[in-house]
Amino acid sequence: MTSTRRSPELVELTHLGFEVLRHKMLDAHRKALHYGKYHHDSVDELPLAHTGDDPADQFDQQRVARLLMATDRRLLAKQEGRSPTRENGPRYDVRDQSGTTD
Repeated sequence: MTSTRRSPELVELTHLGFEVLRHKMLDAHRKALHYGKYHHDSVDELPLAHTGDDPADQFDQQRVARLLMATDRRLLAKQEGRSPTRENGPRYDVRDQSGTTD
């Protein structure tokens, strides 16, 4: 006799449990849509973390600065009538890495 009375309660509880589960799943889906979980940006469109100068550009700028200092030192030495030697300051190699002179 007790099993017949519990059967309708279990059916009602099962129905109620599925309703709660349905609402929780809809809420989770709504939150995911709200926070953009389904709309990811492409990795290629994201900005880089480091926004400083490119190391290749820095190297080129340093190389140009060395060349200008070496040229300036040579011009000053010519104006004074002496040859640019080590005692007048360090000499800079005016060749780039490929070995050609500029």
